[in-house]
Amino acid sequence: MSTDDSNELPIVSERIFTDLQADLEEPEATLRFLLNYLEMWDGRFTRLSAAVSAGNKERAMDAVLSVRTSARMIGALRLAQVATDIERHLLGGDTRGAALLLEDLEFCGRATMQELRRRFLPRFDPDRTADRQKKPHAPDPGHEPNDWLRRADSLLAGLSSSAKWEPRLG
Repeated sequence: MSTDDSNELPIVSERIFTDLQADLEEPEATLRFLLNYLEMWDGRFTRLSAAVSAGNKERAMDAVLSVRTSARMIGALRLAQVATDIERHLLGGDTRGAALLLEDLEFCGRATMQELRRRFLPRFDPDRTADRQKKPHAPDPGHEPNDWLRRADSLLAGLSSSAKWEPRLG
């Protein structure tokens, strides 16, 4: 399957995310994994684009494998497919071809982060633990319930305002 065919894949697989939740067992662990994934996207993309732009195939392979593997783990199937296409170019020694796919990867990555936030973050409510349901809980000063959602919104705003990557070919 190529990048052209990746649009047929779901942006995020419900089944894979549900399996991840089951493997992690604790809702808090799944939430931390999801928030870490969202937070790390920009750095992963930047590392890959810098390595490809510099023509550093070893670093580019390391970065694209990180993107592909983590995307598969969380169920980001389209993103994993675009990363696989970049990996194929790199394995074939075609750094220019890999560079041409980085814009697709960036676009797909942003859409994936938005979809993960929209579909999966609302499932987690850190204020609904058994202990807190039994007795009222007063929030700590300066900490509001669902502060994690504001942190996620801030993170996503930063991702969408990132500078546009431009390949240096040649």
